Amino acid sequence: MNPPPTGSVRVVIDTNVVLPVLTGNQPERNWLRALWTIGRIVPLVNAETIAELTEKILERSPSPKDYQADLFVRKTLLPYRQRWEDIPVTNIQAPICRDKDDQKFIDLAITGRADCLVTRDRALLEMGDELPFWVLDDYTFRGMMET
Repeated sequence: MNPPPTGSVRVVIDTNVVLPVLTGNQPERNWLRALWTIGRIVPLVNAETIAELTEKILERSPSPKDYQADLFVRKTLLPYRQRWEDIPVTNIQAPICRDKDDQKFIDLAITGRADCLVTRDRALLEMGDELPFWVLDDYTFRGMMET
């Protein structure tokens, strides 16, 4: 595996890592939002990962769903649209994750030529040696980005 990149890092961020950042539930993770706001990382997303993220936000919302969805799009996603790429997953030969719900992150990372996949999911973390990109938990990723 190559050393960590030095310019903008192309990153797929698993829902379990980015959800608390976008909803403000864990302010100690604001460092991640700062990285994409200043362009240090380029989060890669596609329709499937956005749909999962939106669904999880709506599940946790105490307010009416249509209002919450609009608020999410206007305040947390649209301001960063130049840095969030919508990458369609093409026919690829990717290692298969034992958790089928996580396969979308591997497919997106391969298709989008990600430098790193950031997750807390054990099934993904265990696949690190099989993949052509870094698979790191958010704490390790933060340490890598601070060096």
